[in-house]
Amino acid sequence: MVRRNITETKPVTHLELDWNGIPLIGSADVPPDARQALLLLHGFTGNRLEFTYFFVALARRLAEHGIATFRFDFPGCGESGGAFADITLAQQAAVTTFLLRELAQRHPQLGWHLCGFSMGGRAAMLAAPHSPVPLRSLSLIAPALNLREVVEAAAAQGVALADGSCDFLGMPIGQALRQELAALDPLAGVERITLPVLVISGGADAAVPADTALPLLARLPQAERLLLDAADHVFTRCSWRRELADALAGWLQRHVL
Repeated sequence: MVRRNITETKPVTHLELDWNGIPLIGSADVPPDARQALLLLHGFTGNRLEFTYFFVALARRLAEHGIATFRFDFPGCGESGGAFADITLAQQAAVTTFLLRELAQRHPQLGWHLCGFSMGGRAAMLAAPHSPVPLRSLSLIAPALNLREVVEAAAAQGVALADGSCDFLGMPIGQALRQELAALDPLAGVERITLPVLVISGGADAAVPADTALPLLARLPQAERLLLDAADHVFTRCSWRRELADALAGWLQRHVL
């Protein structure tokens, strides 16, 4: 693969879209000759930068490979409008299909791929079979099939509020998300995913242990796995982030129709 220097790529573009009256704030890294684009979905309590700028590093490295990336704050997260207490997987899946439609209309020259991290991986799994544009691949970074346990553990650490939500680190976890996860089979409908799938896990991930992905891999015979043995949940080493981005770029370029 040929990589270019980051100075050869265009500066990051600030984006703002309206979803049902809620402003969605995003960023785009689009190399001048890009033909492939990745929509990146962030995780629970995260945003379009992600922890220690994980998504920034990923987007910059992919730009060096000539791949465009688009990343938005979900409603209630980061700089987007809406309330954190209102987030659900269903809402995030609906936002994802909206973003794919709007971005594809604005960039018809690009082939589209979807990538979700942690909770964003769960949203990507729900959205992919209903994409309004042809997707070429789906990649899942530490997909949180254990999201119910993660959210309940966060709620247990928080402070109960009068409206039924729970104050966790200044973010109110709402009843809607907890009730949704209690009723939702994390693998429900996964057979509807017919795209090429790459599942990326960190071998030292304490939040979403690598083995969490095994039932998903068993249900998706077309899926491939990338395991970074020593990596944690947000790949907090420069070398891990480079390895992940380079492997992801190679995999995306193999799935160009």
